[in-house]
Amino acid sequence: MPLHISLITDHGNRKGVDHLVKVIMWSSVDAKGKRLIRRFNLDIDAGEHTATGAAEAIKKSLSVLGLEEERDNLRFSHLHGDRGGGGAVWKIFPELQSLEVLHVLATWTNCMLHALQKALETASIRTFGKQGMGHKNCFQLCYLAIMLMVTVKKKGGRDLLNHYYSRTIARLMQSDEWQRVGDSNFALALQSFMDEIEELEDLSDESIDELIESLKCPANLMQPNFGRWGTVSSAAKVVLDNWTQIYFMAETIKKAEKSESYLYKIANSLLDLMTAKAYPEQENPTHYVSLLFFRAFCKTFFDPHMEWFKRNDPVFGEGSYGQVSRLVPEHMHIMLERFRVLTTNDAWTLHPSFKPFVIAVNGLRELGKDTKGGKEFYETTTATFFKQFERSLATQIKHWQDPDVTWMAVAGHPMIAKWLMRKIANNESAPSDLELDMHLHHMGGTNPPVVNVNECIDFITAENKNSTDIFNQPFIQEFLNELAIIADGDGTIDALDPSTWQGNDLKRIHEGIWNYIAPNSTHQQAAENLVQTANHLAKTNHGEARRTASAMNHCLFARDFNRWAVGKLRRKQKRQEQRRKEANNDAGILDADDKRVSKVRRPEGKQKLKMFIQYSDGILKSIATAKKALTASRVREIHNNLRTSKNKSSTVVAEEKKKVYDAALQKKLNPKEGKLLMDFTPFINGTVVLSYLNGVNGGRPYLLAELDFRDEKKWRDLTDAQKSSMSDKELRYFLRGLERTRLDYEEGIQYEKDEDVSEIKPLSPEMQEWLEEHQERIMNEKNRK
Repeated sequence: MPLHISLITDHGNRKGVDHLVKVIMWSSVDAKGKRLIRRFNLDIDAGEHTATGAAEAIKKSLSVLGLEEERDNLRFSHLHGDRGGGGAVWKIFPELQSLEVLHVLATWTNCMLHALQKALETASIRTFGKQGMGHKNCFQLCYLAIMLMVTVKKKGGRDLLNHYYSRTIARLMQSDEWQRVGDSNFALALQSFMDEIEELEDLSDESIDELIESLKCPANLMQPNFGRWGTVSSAAKVVLDNWTQIYFMAETIKKAEKSESYLYKIANSLLDLMTAKAYPEQENPTHYVSLLFFRAFCKTFFDPHMEWFKRNDPVFGEGSYGQVSRLVPEHMHIMLERFRVLTTNDAWTLHPSFKPFVIAVNGLRELGKDTKGGKEFYETTTATFFKQFERSLATQIKHWQDPDVTWMAVAGHPMIAKWLMRKIANNESAPSDLELDMHLHHMGGTNPPVVNVNECIDFITAENKNSTDIFNQPFIQEFLNELAIIADGDGTIDALDPSTWQGNDLKRIHEGIWNYIAPNSTHQQAAENLVQTANHLAKTNHGEARRTASAMNHCLFARDFNRWAVGKLRRKQKRQEQRRKEANNDAGILDADDKRVSKVRRPEGKQKLKMFIQYSDGILKSIATAKKALTASRVREIHNNLRTSKNKSSTVVAEEKKKVYDAALQKKLNPKEGKLLMDFTPFINGTVVLSYLNGVNGGRPYLLAELDFRDEKKWRDLTDAQKSSMSDKELRYFLRGLERTRLDYEEGIQYEKDEDVSEIKPLSPEMQEWLEEHQERIMNEKNRK
C-alpha cells in the first residue's frame, strides 16, 4: 500500500508580500508505535499569483521528496486549500494533475472554516452593511469600541485601561444621573449590567467598593475583521457584555481628551453609533438591537459548528486538529438540519439565546417602512440574514457534497458506514425509526445531535442520485470485502475499533483509513499559521530562505516539541500515580474518590530546557540517518533548495522575466506622442462641477448669485417670479449655456451643445467662496466622472 500524502496550500498576501506555503500531511507512528498524523512545511516562496504559477512552484518544492523516483511508494492523493484568489484550490487542482504531481484519482476539498466564515460575512454585510470608516452599522460600532480600549491600553498599559474601567463602574453605581441616562438610552444593557453586579455581590465576601475596584476590563482584544476567524463574534460579545461601561467610558474620555486627539475622535464616533435611534423614545439603541441578533446567531449556530471543524478527531486523538474529514458528510447533514429547524416558521424566536433580541424588537414601534429602523426593519433584516447565510453556505460547501468527497463517510460513525454501504451496494434502507445519538462524534452539550439514519444517508447520497458514483470510488473498490463485512455484520462493527471486529480481520481497512483518509484536512489553519510567521519575518526584510527555515522550525520544534514533551510527562505521571495507588493499597490506605491529579499541560523551567535538548538530539539523529540514505549530490540539492533563494520558484520566474526584458531591449522603440495628462485641482483650475450644485449641497443660492453676476441679457429678461419658479436642474442648464458661450468667445473652446459643458469657471465672489469651501469634495466628484 503506497503512502498517501495530503497537501495543504495557502497563497497568502500580507501588505504586498506574497507567501506560498506548502504543507504535507501523512499518517505515521511514533517511537512507541502509536498512530499519529504528521505535518511538515516543504518551503515558503512568493510563487506567482496564478493557478499555473502556483502549481509549478508546488511541483518544484515537491521535487525535494524525489517524487519521480518514489512514485510507487508515495502518492499525492488529496489537495486542500481555500476557494479564493489565484491560488484557489479548485484552480490549482487540475494544474497539479496535468503536471502529474497529484495522482490521477486524487481529490480536493476546500477549507470549512473559510466556508462558514464567508457565509457569516456575506449574510452580515448584505444585511447590516460593511465595516469601515464612514459606515454606520453595528460592526463599525464594535470596531470603534475595541479600538477605544486598545488605544487607552497603548497610552498607559493595562493598568490605565483597568483604572478607566473600574472608576467608570464606581461612578455609575454612585450617580443617579448616570443611571437615568442609561435607563433612557439603553435600558436592556443597563439592566443586564445591574444584574451582573448584584450577582457578583452575592458570590463575593468583599464590599461593593472593593469588588468594583477589582473588576478588570476585557483583555486580549482583537480588532474585529471578517477576514479573521471568530474576531467579529467575540467582539460583539465583549461590546454587548460591557455596553454600559463602554458608553460611559467614551463619554468621560470626551471630557478628558482634547478635541483634536485620536482618542477623542474614536469616542465621539463611537457615541454617535451607540446612541443611534429610529425615534427619541426608543428604549434600546438600533445597533445594540442588531448586535443582540448577531450574537445570538453566533452563539446558537455559528460558533458551535466553527469549533467542531477545528476539533481533534475523537479516534485519531491529539494532534489530529482539523482532521475530521471522515465525519464531515454526516456533520453537514446535522449542521444544515439544525439550520433548517432554527429558521423554519421563525422557530429561532423561541430559542433562549434570541430572547433579549425578541424582547428588544417587541419594544419597538412600527414606523410604516422597514428602512426607518422600527419593528419592520428587524422583520426584514432577520429574514434577509438567514436567506443570505443559507445561500452563501450552500455555495461554499457544495464540493463537500460531491461523491469524490462524501465517500469518506464509510469511515465515519460505524452505524452510518454500515447503512451507507448497504444503500450504495444494494439500495437497502435502514429501519425508518433508527436514530443515533451522535454526541461522541459530533457536538455534545445540553443539546446533543440525534440523527435519523435514513435521512443522513439520503443527504450523503443526494437521495440515492450519487450512490453509484460513491460505490465506484477507488477506496471503496479497494476495500470492498472489508466494507461488506462491516455492512453485513451483526450489530455495529467499527473499522477503527478492533474490539468490535467480531473475529473478522479488518487490519487492512484499518490501515487504509489511517493512510487514505486521516491526513485529509477540513481546514488550513496549519498553513495560515505559517503565512503569519512568514509575514512577520518579511517585515524585517528576511528573504524566502529565512522564511522557509522559520516554517521548518515551527513544524519540527515549535509545534511538535510540546506534544512530545507533554506525552512523555503524562506517561511518567501515570506510572507514578499507579505506583502510588499500589503502595496505598498494600498499606491498606483507601484513596478518596475525588482525589484527582491534574494533567501536565506543558514542561517548565529546567525540565523544559532538558527535554528540549533531548528532543533536539533525537531530531538531529533522524536527520543524520536520513542523510546517510541519500547520495551526496542529493543532499546538496536539498540544501540548495532550502538554504538559499537560488532555486526558489520565484527566482526562476524572475530569471525568465529578465530574459524577456533583455530581449525587449533590442526591439524597435515606438514612442508615444506627448500630450498633456494632468489633474488640476479646483484651487488651480478654478472650476466647479455643475452636477454638484444641487439642493442637497445647498447650491441654489450660489447658482442664482452666479447668474446675477454674469448679467447676461437672457437672464435679465426673466422676471423674479420666473427665476424663482425654475428648478435647480433648470438653473444649471441655463448656466451651461452661458458658460458654453463664454468658453467660445474667451478661450476658443467650442462644444457642440450645452449638455457637453460639465463644469464652469466661477466668476461671482459667492461662487468662488463656495468653491474654496467644497474644493476637496468637488475634486472627488470630478474624479468619479
